[in-house]
Amino acid sequence: MFTQVIEGRVDDAAALRRQLEGWVADLAPPGWLGTTAGVTADDDAVIIVRFASTTDAHATSIRPEQDAWWRDTQPLFASPVTFRDCADTEVYLAGGSDDAGFVQVIRAGVADPHRQNELARELEALLPRHRPEIVGLTIARHEDGGMTQVVYFADEEQARRGERDGPMGELAEILAEWRDLLDHPHYLDLPDPWLLSPVS
Repeated sequence: MFTQVIEGRVDDAAALRRQLEGWVADLAPPGWLGTTAGVTADDDAVIIVRFASTTDAHATSIRPEQDAWWRDTQPLFASPVTFRDCADTEVYLAGGSDDAGFVQVIRAGVADPHRQNELARELEALLPRHRPEIVGLTIARHEDGGMTQVVYFADEEQARRGERDGPMGELAEILAEWRDLLDHPHYLDLPDPWLLSPVS
C-alpha cells in the first residue's frame, strides 16, 4: 500500500472538505483506497490518501485533471504545504476505518521500524480486548525514516477515557516500549474526521 500525507494550515476548513469530496465524486481513480482528513483546533489540516500501490499513486499524480484540481485547492492553504510519500504502509485492525468518530495522527521519527512492526502485531491481538475503542491503525513510513501513525477511535470521549485510565499488564509494557521508539512525536487530533472511501 502507498500513502501520501499532506499537511498545511487552512483558513476555511469547509472549503477544503468540499474540494476533497469533489475529488472523490469526479476524479477518484482506480487504485484509490480511501482518504482520511480533517483540521485540528489550531487550523492545521492533514490529508492521508491511501492507494493500492505506488504505481496507482503515480498514475493519479500525472493526470492533467489532477493538476487542475490541485491548482484550485492550493490557495485554500495559508502556509506552505508539505507532502510525504510513503511506499511502505501497514494497516492493523480495521486499518483506515470509516467507522471512526475521532482520529489522532502522530508524526515522529522511529528508532527501530522493524521492532515497531513486531509490537504493532502484538497490539493488534491485545487492543480488541483492552482498548476496544481503537478500531483501526495505519503506519505510513516516510522516505527519511520517520513515520505517520493514524489511530482511529470509535469516538473522542472513549479515546480520552482510555488515555486517562491507562493500560495495564502486558499492554502497558508494549505501549511503553512503543513510546520509547518514537523520536519527537507530534500529535494532530481530528475531532471531526473526514472519512472518504470509494463508492462500492
